[in-house]
Amino acid sequence: MKTITHIDTQRTEGIVNPLLIQESFSFSEMEYKQFVYELGLKFLKEFYGQDDLAIQMVERSIYFWKWWKNEYLQWEKDLLNYITRNDLLAVKENYVEVMSNLLLDQLTFESYLTFLKIYKDKLRCQNI
Repeated sequence: MKTITHIDTQRTEGIVNPLLIQESFSFSEMEYKQFVYELGLKFLKEFYGQDDLAIQMVERSIYFWKWWKNEYLQWEKDLLNYITRNDLLAVKENYVEVMSNLLLDQLTFESYLTFLKIYKDKLRCQNI
């Protein structure tokens, strides 16, 4: 009998959780993807401030978007767990507010700094 690995679990959550979010909070697939993308851009603007060149360069990095997706999926996992544990109603406006606030969280900035340490050389290879 095959055992389910941690990576298998993460892959499954990466597929299922966004679908649960879309259904629970009444997002269309396009609306959901657009929201995640725009929040990623907002994060870059918060992190880099007025440095439009850095924002543009990082925005084009597949590594940034992989990091962002992983970070975002973890937020959603935690939010779904919280809603389930506390038997709360899923309200779209609350979702938007919570996710928008998380991009400004110190832990998000620390995670991004760690990402930059690890991927700095790869980002340079992409002219970043």
